[in-house]
Amino acid sequence: MARVLITGVSGQDGVLLAEQLLARGDTVVGTTRGDPMEARTKLSAESQALHLRELDLRDTHAVDSLFEEILPDQVYHLAAPAVPNLSWKLPVEATDALCTAPARLLEAAMRHVPQAHLVFAGSCQVFGPDSHAPQNEQTPFAPRTPYGAGKAFGAMLVASFREGRSVHASTALLFNHESARRQSDYVTTKICRAAVRIAGGDRTATPLTLGVLDVVRDWGHARDHVDAMVRMADAATPDDYVIGTGVGRTVAEFCEATFARLGLDWQAHVVVDANLARAGDVPALVADPRRAAAQLGWSATTSFEALLDELLDAARVALAVTAPRA
Repeated sequence: MARVLITGVSGQDGVLLAEQLLARGDTVVGTTRGDPMEARTKLSAESQALHLRELDLRDTHAVDSLFEEILPDQVYHLAAPAVPNLSWKLPVEATDALCTAPARLLEAAMRHVPQAHLVFAGSCQVFGPDSHAPQNEQTPFAPRTPYGAGKAFGAMLVASFREGRSVHASTALLFNHESARRQSDYVTTKICRAAVRIAGGDRTATPLTLGVLDVVRDWGHARDHVDAMVRMADAATPDDYVIGTGVGRTVAEFCEATFARLGLDWQAHVVVDANLARAGDVPALVADPRRAAAQLGWSATTSFEALLDELLDAARVALAVTAPRA
């Protein structure tokens, strides 16, 4: 049984991670920046047994005190601004959260629990528009958003503590991952909810307006990605790993598959507004997960079709729409 600290525990990945760790008997302390009572309402029934603590990751003393109190065996740093493109709205806050928080956690770990294993939730947003898919651990970082730049800094900081101070610290370079807990401002949730509304006869839901259809993304299930992070924390040797399915699909293909599962022709309901396109967007982000397979024995286990069904079911619940009879 391990003592585990998870930052940002009330988010999608934090909840699923807590579920997995609690199920195997670990003691889990999760942190939230806001009101713990409000954060607890975002947890699942399976993750309610965790100990929830309020923590401002900008407060060095508070971070240090928490480490000294709980002496964690494993640390998962998941807390970050949720949506990459929104980091342009608050670039200073996003940069501070992404760059300085990992440093505080690594320093506190080195001081109080030097034997602890730490995993930093990185992002495929560290790669730039000129990178060639599939991306792997050797692909150069060239971020084009404050979010991506912050994640790149965090990954390099983790590597510096690992190599310079022998801290067991690893970065999971996570490609797109979804679940029923994904927030409403992600494109996958927007597509699924629009499709459910249209299938239910809501004429105000059509057309669905998107900024771009030809970018390629590697969509996996968040539960699989969380399992990869657990394997990284459990590994005897720390390292950085690209985590994704290895299969890329365009936004248009995601739309086509989603609408088809509801018996709809996506092209009749989706339009493009070039004004919504994001500058500097990477044309293709697809993981090359062979290293994770070889070193961790990890691979994605959830099919794309199963993921879509889960997202559509979640959309129906959110919109209070009854699924049609088979």
